[in-house]
Amino acid sequence: MKLNDHILLWNHVFIEVMDVLHKKIEKGEELRTYRLPASAFLYAVRGNARVRLDNSIHRVERFHVLHGGKGMCLSILAEEGLEYFIILYKATLVLPGRKEIAQLLEKENPFQNQYAFAPHYPLPLYDKVKLFEQEWREASGLGKLHVKALFHQFVYELVQQLYGQGVEPLKPDLVSQAVAYMREHFSRPMTLESIAEELECSTGHLSRLFKSKMHTSPIHYLGQVRADRAAELLMQTDATLQEIAERVGYPDAHSLSRSFKKYKGLLRTIQKGAGASCPEARSGYAPNDA
Repeated sequence: MKLNDHILLWNHVFIEVMDVLHKKIEKGEELRTYRLPASAFLYAVRGNARVRLDNSIHRVERFHVLHGGKGMCLSILAEEGLEYFIILYKATLVLPGRKEIAQLLEKENPFQNQYAFAPHYPLPLYDKVKLFEQEWREASGLGKLHVKALFHQFVYELVQQLYGQGVEPLKPDLVSQAVAYMREHFSRPMTLESIAEELECSTGHLSRLFKSKMHTSPIHYLGQVRADRAAELLMQTDATLQEIAERVGYPDAHSLSRSFKKYKGLLRTIQKGAGASCPEARSGYAPNDA
């Protein structure tokens, strides 16, 4: 991504600071699979650790900076202890905006990109993060305005060093993130819009990428995930259809049976194999007759 485009997008979004955390992990301790609830900067100030952000592994030492987008999975294994700050923020495009800005954001979204580097001049960043965290804990009223100003100062310094050192951000793998999100949360009510919102992208962009890579739509894939899980529960448990439906994201047994028939088409085979333990056999409910 070009520096001018990066700056242009930062100038056209509304920034909401969600949280500022100061953390310490002792040697050998681990933070496992923390899914980022918002875009985030991680700034390590002491120690070293192995940090995994989605599928990328980084060896992080003092004064390293990492950035990840909402929905990315963060894991940390401290090798000699680690002290770090996490800044969680949300960037929203100000509307009404120019069409070309929206198109650029869809193509090159710096708020979702991943990068990790050791700044050549770490102390200016440290000073800003330290003050930023202190103001966040104590701020009220006018102080909150100062927090936002400090955040922009931090971003200005960081972006300047990022491009000055020639660091190339990595675009997120939206398809892999969507797959992981659906597999993790399939029991929740879910739509294409809610998935895209979780990954901070447009529904059209997500659908195009998903169909290109997976050769199916996100919602069809979700249905397959739910049907697979329902099949497992039918074969391995004595749960009722209603219980299974609620577990895999359907409001009732009838909705489950229709979906199962669409994606599997073999519920009677499962019933036959499950015998008397099958919930339909016990209840007298035959989903293929629905």
